[in-house]
Amino acid sequence: MRYMMVVWLLAGSVAAGDPHTAEQWLTVAQDQVAREEFADAWETLESALEAHPADARLHLALGDVFLRMGRQEQRRGADGTTITNFYLDAERQYDAALAADAQSKDAVYGKARVNYEVSGTVAGAKKKAAALVSRCLAMDAQHGGGWRCRGTCTTTTASTPTPRGSTGARSRGTAPTSR
Repeated sequence: MRYMMVVWLLAGSVAAGDPHTAEQWLTVAQDQVAREEFADAWETLESALEAHPADARLHLALGDVFLRMGRQEQRRGADGTTITNFYLDAERQYDAALAADAQSKDAVYGKARVNYEVSGTVAGAKKKAAALVSRCLAMDAQHGGGWRCRGTCTTTTASTPTPRGSTGARSRGTAPTSR
């Protein structure tokens, strides 16, 4: 309940044009995600995007929320349509983040994670995920390096990363992790 009050207070600061509002919304949403309150985080981020539609960080965070919600539904045994819709929504948010920031390696990486998640049901998705991780690494090389795959790659060479689970069946615990 107290977080709803924070969201309400932030809504007032959005209307007032507070320049730090996107960051504040993001902080509230990240706290909600940490408590696994994904529906609340979804609501918070959608409210933030109404005020800041071009903020790539908000789109990235919402994509991550949708990805985690899809995984949660998958664990619960939900129907394939529900799970797929969350993954499609995640990919749309990562696309929006790329539209806002064409150099966002995290958005490309998010798309790779979505493809990795659906790779069990969609032919070629695992190859697409590997190609997207390769794109992340290429983008990083253009900008001086230092970016990491955030745990998805077991090895990287100068040519191609090797995503976990790319050889043989995927086992529990090898899926990319959220931030």
